[in-house]
Parts: sequence; C-alpha cells; structure tokens
Amino acid sequence: MDLLEKKEVGSLENTKLIYMQGKNNYRIFKGKEYVYINSKYIEMIDEDNVKFEGNGALYPIFATYQDDLILIMPFRMGDNSEYLKA
Repeated sequence: MDLLEKKEVGSLENTKLIYMQGKNNYRIFKGKEYVYINSKYIEMIDEDNVKFEGNGALYPIFATYQDDLILIMPFRMGDNSEYLKA
C-alpha cells in the first residue's frame, strides 16, 4: 500500500506498438524511457478509457480508470529496440 500512496509517476503514452520475442508479445509505452508490458496484461482491461502512469522500466505501471486502480508490472527488456531510437 505504501507504493500506491507515495507513487511518483508521470504520464505514459500508449504507442500501440508491439515488440515480439519468441511466442511473447509486449506493448511499448513511452515516458521518460520506453516500458515494455506483456500484451496479455493489456488485453485484460479496456485500454481506450484508461490513463497509464509510470516511472520507468523497473517500476510498476498504474492503469487508472475513474476511481479504480489497476497495477500492472512491467517486463524488463534486455536491450532497447533499434526501432525506438530517439
């Protein structure tokens, strides 16, 4: 609960891009840095009505819908994708 109450987060842009690695697909979000989240987590929510917030690749992602709060844990990628150069 301490994590939820003292969260220092910024807005994350849902790029709607997908990174494929083997049989797994990861959605790419952009904030201060790119964050990869397993697509299976995103499929569980109505992403069109959700605000995504986070603080980087090693921090939880908060998906907020009105007063409810959903916590999505990010997947840490080993290397940055060559397609996402600044």
